[in-house]
Amino acid sequence: MIRLEQVRFRYDESPYELRVPALAIEAGEKVAIVAPSGAGKTTLLHLIAGILVPQAGSVRVNGIELSALGDAARRDFRCEHVGLVFQTFELLEYLDVAENIRLPYLVNRRLRAKDPGEAAVRELAAQAGLGEKLRRGVERLSQGERQRVALCRALIARPALLLADEPTGSLDPATGRVALDLLLELARVHRSTLVAVTHDRGLLGAFDRTVDLAELSARGPA
Repeated sequence: MIRLEQVRFRYDESPYELRVPALAIEAGEKVAIVAPSGAGKTTLLHLIAGILVPQAGSVRVNGIELSALGDAARRDFRCEHVGLVFQTFELLEYLDVAENIRLPYLVNRRLRAKDPGEAAVRELAAQAGLGEKLRRGVERLSQGERQRVALCRALIARPALLLADEPTGSLDPATGRVALDLLLELARVHRSTLVAVTHDRGLLGAFDRTVDLAELSARGPA
C-alpha cells in the first residue's frame, strides 16, 4: 500500500530535513506515527497524501509514484483514494452535518460522477451516531460530534487510505478515546489502511503497530 524509499524533504529556509530511509505499510494495517514535536510527523502524512513532494526519494501509494504526478493529478488522487482527518476538523460552518460529510463529492469533478447520494450519507452518519443530526449546523455540535463529522467526511468516498493528524488532539481524554475507537472501527468496516499521527502514547495499544519517526530516521530501513 505505502512504500517510502530514501525520502528527503526540507522546507525552504528550514534547518531541519526529514529523512525516511525506508518505510512500508501494508494494505489494511492500522499504524500510529509518533515522534517529538517538530520531527516531521505531519510532513510525513503530507508526503504520503501527495500534498508535498520530496526533494529526493520515492513515495508510492497503491502502486502510484506520487512525485511523478502533477499538482492536479495528485489532488485527484487524494480525492479518490485518501481520506484526511485533521486535528482542527476543518468543517465548514455554513454547511450542515450532511453537507459537510458529502463535501468531497461537491468539490471534486471526478468524484461528482460517483456520488452515492443521500442514502450513503445517512448510513455512514448512523454508524457514527449522527443519524439524528444530519440537518443540524455544525456550530451547534460538541467537539466530539464535530470530530465524528470529520471522520465521516474522510470516509464517505470509501478511500483505500485514511490519514489522521492528531485526531484526538482537540478532545478531552475520554472523548478522544471514543473518537479513536470510532476511527479504528470505521477504518475496519470500510477496509481502509489507517496511518495516524498521535502524541498520546496511551492510545498506541489500539493500533497494529507503532512507527517512531525519530528512530526510523536514525536507524534506516523498517
